[in-house]
Amino acid sequence: MSDERALAGSFVVSVALTDKRNLQMTGYVYSDDTPDELNHRLDWFQDTISRQLVRSDLTAKEAEIAQSDAAIGELAEHFDILQSKKKKGSLSSQEKSNLDQYEGSVRHWMKKKESAQAAIAAAKLKLNGAA
Repeated sequence: MSDERALAGSFVVSVALTDKRNLQMTGYVYSDDTPDELNHRLDWFQDTISRQLVRSDLTAKEAEIAQSDAAIGELAEHFDILQSKKKKGSLSSQEKSNLDQYEGSVRHWMKKKESAQAAIAAAKLKLNGAA
């Protein structure tokens, strides 16, 4: 029997970062690996992939903030137009409904923005090793 280290198998750790991006790492299992060594290697791969997932999510949350800001800006513009039409007395029933829903719509986008900001703060802590 040989004391040479032989390849006994492999493993793959993967994650879908976005609908178009995947990340995959392949590791190997050797004939002389102890369970602790193998667990350490797997943990290391999973930690690495998890960090990349956090980084990817950070980018997505930043995009959500930009989307929320744009939506709030569009709502404000639309609100101003509807207010002008209301003063002239020329609002349709749909426009009146939109005007009535303005504050709720803004609250929705603000809540979405705040949620994304909180997720970004948590992700930055995690990336910097504080979490």
